[in-house]
Amino acid sequence: MGSVINISRHGQKIFFIGCACIGGYVAYRYWKKLELRAIDEGFEEITKFGRWGMLSAGILYGLFHQSRLGKKEAAFREVENKRKAIRDKQLAIEKKLAAEAEMKQLEAMMK
Repeated sequence: MGSVINISRHGQKIFFIGCACIGGYVAYRYWKKLELRAIDEGFEEITKFGRWGMLSAGILYGLFHQSRLGKKEAAFREVENKRKAIRDKQLAIEKKLAAEAEMKQLEAMMK
């Protein structure tokens, strides 16, 4: 797996607040430019800004979601590995008992 950003809950809040502030500032700058231009010219830039903003938000959501699911998967793997170890021990015991029983049957048949 690639590297995943590990940020605490407090760090996430600060990060999102910072992103919101930067986004607000950029939107303000675009609206200021929009006042100076015709509506048609400004609409292209707002659309471009919106697309890039949504792409960035989607990437950030994906990173955090992947991190969360990765932690769940790691916990699930630990439980499965413990269950597998127990199951393997039980199968080994059953095979040993089955082999002993088969040997007794063969000995009984030979007599």
